[in-house]
Amino acid sequence: MGLSCPDSDVLSAHPGMPLFFLAREDGELTGALALFDPEPHEIEVTALVRPDRRRQGLFTALWKCARQAAAPFRPERALFCVDPACPSGEAVRRRFPLSLDHSESTLVYDRSTVLPAVESGLILRPAGEADFPALTEIAAAAFRDSPEEAAHILASFREDVHSAVFAACLEGAPVGQIVLRQQEDALYLCSLCIRPDRQGRGLGRDMLTLSLNEVLGRWGGLIRLDVDLENAAALGLYTGLGFREERRCDYYALPL
Repeated sequence: MGLSCPDSDVLSAHPGMPLFFLAREDGELTGALALFDPEPHEIEVTALVRPDRRRQGLFTALWKCARQAAAPFRPERALFCVDPACPSGEAVRRRFPLSLDHSESTLVYDRSTVLPAVESGLILRPAGEADFPALTEIAAAAFRDSPEEAAHILASFREDVHSAVFAACLEGAPVGQIVLRQQEDALYLCSLCIRPDRQGRGLGRDMLTLSLNEVLGRWGGLIRLDVDLENAAALGLYTGLGFREERRCDYYALPL
């Protein structure tokens, strides 16, 4: 068996840290493990092993290799992504000392949905250079990130050729943001947020409606977003505008 690591992802909080690990036997791919680290203190772990090679220690070997590669960057914990419908994932969860951290759902947009009218006066436009200080402040407050973490995530999206950052504005001033990111066959709506003191006034619904109107005529593929299942307000907003659950992932934490 051979292990290798392709190039890192552009959204990494740890430049230079290997993020993708592959296992090959006799030239054939038998397993893969990916790390995702948009924030410096944690790494998300997703792995796939070919069905005929499961329960033979392949995941353990991939994780050992990934953990050694991540160790110099000092992440504080790993979050293992486990599909509740996957028996092998559940077996891994039971074997490691993991505790449930949170669950996320991937939603896909139903194009037959009739979108509501936007009456708040909100305007959605591509973010300009002058908008980013305000957007960083909004994201930090909305997601409870540090200013440094929020600035890093926003800068990563700005530098990513597959992403576009939009500012949601009232009377010319940003009050929210959304990122449109193309990933393989789908367009993902990411980093949606409204300034905390402007929440509860329908601006999130209007921002999402404007975003969908922006892309529906130009993008013929799937439109997806991810939501934390504990965020009942966001989940209600998305399902109310035509998003339906496609899959779910439970995240289990391992202190490092």
